[in-house]
Amino acid sequence: MSADNGVYILKTLKASNAPPSVENLREGITALLDVSVSDIKGAINALLETSGEKRYEYRVKHLQAVDNVYWDENRGTCSADDDQCIINAREMWRGAEVFLDAHSADIEAHRVHDEVEYTEYGIGMISIDRVF
Repeated sequence: MSADNGVYILKTLKASNAPPSVENLREGITALLDVSVSDIKGAINALLETSGEKRYEYRVKHLQAVDNVYWDENRGTCSADDDQCIINAREMWRGAEVFLDAHSADIEAHRVHDEVEYTEYGIGMISIDRVF
């Protein structure tokens, strides 16, 4: 008999994916370094250049029939449309703890997998480029 189950890590965009404002950076750096604003212009520009990269959050859950995340009820078929997938994912991973880094999520996934004892599909990751 097929278990059709696994432990899945859902990777989604973090809600605060926008880079910090120049004012927030200026205040934070000035407070930490106790230097004048003119001395930190280069640091602010460097931070702004690197802060545009996407940030993610992760959720871990033991699920069956994980392919349902791709189901589009309106079309009656599967879809890779992220807008549809996130609707399904919110239902499937509802209540799951949020992890801010992949390593912590992986540790939790292994803990859950050990607790479940057997999964047909092991540990997998589903990425949806939307905010949970």
